[in-house]
Amino acid sequence: MGIDGLIILDSFGNPIIQSGFRSNTPAYPLLHIEAVNAASEKSVREGHVDPVLFVPSLEYDTSSICCHVKNGELRFLCPVTGDLDPLYVFAFLKAFIDVLTEYLGHISAETLKENFDVVYQLLEETLDAGGHPSTTYPNALRDIVIPPSLLNKVLSVAGVAALATPSMHSQPFASPIPWRKIGVRYNTNEIFFDVAETLKAIVNKNGIPAVSTVWGRIDANCKLSGAEIDDPSRGVATDPALVLGTPDLLLNFGNAQTLADCSFHPCVR
Repeated sequence: MGIDGLIILDSFGNPIIQSGFRSNTPAYPLLHIEAVNAASEKSVREGHVDPVLFVPSLEYDTSSICCHVKNGELRFLCPVTGDLDPLYVFAFLKAFIDVLTEYLGHISAETLKENFDVVYQLLEETLDAGGHPSTTYPNALRDIVIPPSLLNKVLSVAGVAALATPSMHSQPFASPIPWRKIGVRYNTNEIFFDVAETLKAIVNKNGIPAVSTVWGRIDANCKLSGAEIDDPSRGVATDPALVLGTPDLLLNFGNAQTLADCSFHPCVR
């Protein structure tokens, strides 16, 4: 089972762009658009719409659900047929919105229409034919989808499309690590960590906490070039990450219970 497709609606509920759908029924996307617009009209207040909507089908025993999120004035829809965790769909929607923000900056109906070709390429690359998220890292996508620029638009309008293509790597996905470019070099090797802790509690009149929770987030700004070894036989590096010039750091905690119930970026092993 997978995601059937993705639809982007404007502030009036009109579709701007959609991906290719696995369903052979032409009315299938329209049913989900109508379901979201009807739920929005019935909502008591703005934005108070169930993020997962049941959508009856025109065919017998083929009902589906529609997972949707709102970002600014736009609404992103993902129809799903079959047994699939909605969190899986929402994680993809968040990743796709992050990719659009990385490429276009502020996301609006106007920016999507002005960069229709780029958005459609991103739809094709981030969601494969089987309905599963594919490439969702902006760093890896830049190897196959060229970010829009004013110079590219001017050259394309002038009919000089060849000059609008910058020099790319010799092959797509030149870096085996999608979140890091290949051959990164910095003038100074440094890394910064920002630990943000949040405490939420309910205290009674005597100053004693009745309920309390604490959680935190660690943000890292890594500017490490790494130690690239062109010929592994001349060094002791057997880890592919070291051979490719990716820095590897080890962090030890004196108290093993310092971090609990953690969720890490894939770069953390």
